Amino acid sequence: MTLWLVIGLNAASLAVQMILIVVPRAELLKRTPPEGLAHERFGSLVRRAWRAWRAQVTEALVIRADSILIMTQASVQVVGLYAVTALIPQIAYQVFQTMIQHSYAIAPLVRIRERTRILWQVCIVVSLPLSAAGGLAAFILVPILFGPSFIASLEWLLPACMVAIGLAGLTPILQHFAVSGSDSWFPIALLVGATASGLCGVVVNTATGLVVLAVMFLVTAGIYVYLVAGPKMFCVSWLSIRHLFWRER
Repeated sequence: MTLWLVIGLNAASLAVQMILIVVPRAELLKRTPPEGLAHERFGSLVRRAWRAWRAQVTEALVIRADSILIMTQASVQVVGLYAVTALIPQIAYQVFQTMIQHSYAIAPLVRIRERTRILWQVCIVVSLPLSAAGGLAAFILVPILFGPSFIASLEWLLPACMVAIGLAGLTPILQHFAVSGSDSWFPIALLVGATASGLCGVVVNTATGLVVLAVMFLVTAGIYVYLVAGPKMFCVSWLSIRHLFWRER
């Protein structure tokens, strides 16, 4: 019953998140009559609202994609076990979001393309020791905090850490996508990749499906950064990173 409660809470939180994204947009468009604004201004407002809504829905689905895959393919027991190791990508995602917000606070005038390229590089590099530390902490803390019944959850450490690394590549892209108006291929590519990972989970096993999902995140993010920055995506500049994260005295 407890595990079913966990599944229900996850599904309910996703549903509430979608409602909180969709309803305000609908209210905004309903309460903003075209005759009250210039035609060009109203059109710009609608496009921005659509862009924000599209980005928020994409982000909400991406950060829960691993949980959705697990809940639709695995047993209730496995869902409960993975919920423990899923803390690693969840915490990692918050770390990446904090890094992005910090970069805006330190260097708000950096161009979005340059910011996305640098953040993509830094987040991926940071994700490697972060995932390793999370895995090590899980080996130590899971038996202590959750008891012997959850030791089996350690079998899901590798997929969970891979998802964390995949989110590292994708999180800066989600930020860029939120302000870009010409990247309609991006959610479609994510949907295709998520579908492929789901099929892989059915044909092989759920753990492999999660690994494929993480790889899909990295590949899609890499393609996006290449389209934004070209070959410069591989150019690492310590001065640029320092400018983005450290305030000059």
